[in-house]
Amino acid sequence: VKAPAKKGYWDSGWKNYLSLLISEENGVERTNYPLRATVGIMSKYFNSPDEIRVVKAEKAGSDVSYTEIPHQVYDLVRWEDQKLLSAEERDEKTGKLITRYHPTATLSIAFLANLKPYEKATYIVFYNNAQAKKPSFRTDLRVKGKGLGKTIENSFYKVVLHPKSGMIYEIYEKETGIKLEHKLETNGAIHWNPDAYSPPHAWYHCSDWENPAYTEEAGPVFYRLIRSAPLPHFKDVVASITYYFYKDSPLIIIESIMEVKNDLFL
Repeated sequence: VKAPAKKGYWDSGWKNYLSLLISEENGVERTNYPLRATVGIMSKYFNSPDEIRVVKAEKAGSDVSYTEIPHQVYDLVRWEDQKLLSAEERDEKTGKLITRYHPTATLSIAFLANLKPYEKATYIVFYNNAQAKKPSFRTDLRVKGKGLGKTIENSFYKVVLHPKSGMIYEIYEKETGIKLEHKLETNGAIHWNPDAYSPPHAWYHCSDWENPAYTEEAGPVFYRLIRSAPLPHFKDVVASITYYFYKDSPLIIIESIMEVKNDLFL
């Protein structure tokens, strides 16, 4: 059998790829919708995050078209336990070497997808090209300021974070010109939670934080801020909040976890 003469590959400089099959299942049109995927790649096929490319594959008549998509690679972890790698184990009968462990890299990839209602799409992640240079993508995302008191801005909004807690303090919505603010209780932030109320103690919120431990990640697709600390005056209640601010999108994604380490009347 002879394969049809179509484009079978985006670029031969990249030796390996994996596919992300995306499905819109709620009947909603997705415009610049944030997606994140965590993948594992065997280390011998992976050199650095700079070589990663995300490409959308689409039918173009009887052919296939490929469009490179701006992306951001983050949270890279290499699993290369030298003790396991140096351990030698052989089959009792054949004497052949048994391999139980392959060095692996795990990493997360963020990009924006555009899907019509109920549409299915294929996004291909290419890797294994040691000659690839770090890509450069246009972005409308800007982050300014020091410490927790950042100002994050894109085409849709400008968000100011509180300098002590890192909570959302002001939102300026560019299309309407509306400014959202509070600036009264719990240090004046708009975003208060998670929180805990255990009488006779006062009601304590994450917006009452003062200089919680934090990490941040900045790139062309998103800015991420992660804070984690006990609630004020509740050492056994630990909260973590993650903010994601994206380019070319009005969406702000917030993830939070609250862990109660000991029994508490709440």
